[in-house]
Amino acid sequence: RYSMIHKRFTLAALALAGGLFASLNASAHVTWLATTHGTPSVMFGHNATNNEGYPVSKFISARGLKNGEAVTVASKPQSNFVTIDTSSANVVAFVLDNGYWVESKDGTWINKPKAEAGVEVKSSGQYVKHSVAYLNARETAKPVGLDLEIVPAVNPATLKQGQKLSVQVLLRGKPLAGASISNDYFGNNKRVKTNAQGKAVLTVANRVFNIFEVEHTEKHPDAAKAAELGLSSTLTFDAQHASEE
Repeated sequence: RYSMIHKRFTLAALALAGGLFASLNASAHVTWLATTHGTPSVMFGHNATNNEGYPVSKFISARGLKNGEAVTVASKPQSNFVTIDTSSANVVAFVLDNGYWVESKDGTWINKPKAEAGVEVKSSGQYVKHSVAYLNARETAKPVGLDLEIVPAVNPATLKQGQKLSVQVLLRGKPLAGASISNDYFGNNKRVKTNAQGKAVLTVANRVFNIFEVEHTEKHPDAAKAAELGLSSTLTFDAQHASEE
């Protein structure tokens, strides 16, 4: 079940963006699942009407859940984005690696590891994007197993706009305290911090499509490649709304 809001994310928008994967916003972008011309597609960008194409090699993997069990979901590369067959799953999760980015002293951004950039480096990082999509209200909520994920206490697709949802942020399977989390990434984007158990209570912001987002930055394990490892993760779902009542 995908809402009409998802229809805004069209293949035309991807084409217009072409391969504009660059930029100052390398760390700010996120990934999410949306329907384009009837097909669930992996999106990349930083707002609801400005999403970008990307090299399909940056798509890492996808997985699914159905009735509490892991299921295989097939992905298919297109020209500058990836589609996912969600027919076998109630929950779909995936990972997109935006790669290594170096900002030179003159402000130029280069999509290479620090050691290969050939410039005087101002900042550098690797930016990995995660997403979990609840496709319907049938699945019981549980962790999917991403390096960074927002785990809802109940299936969020069972809730309505304005209701509260307790979530827990997990970093490699362990609670992440002090994580910055938003209940409306495309909207007001007000953020709260998770407590010592990695938990926070969020409000379902929108009548239909909702996108929660969390981010975390740590020291990169390979200093020759980048100074920081930036992780982001989204949780998306359609709230229960009047047309379904």
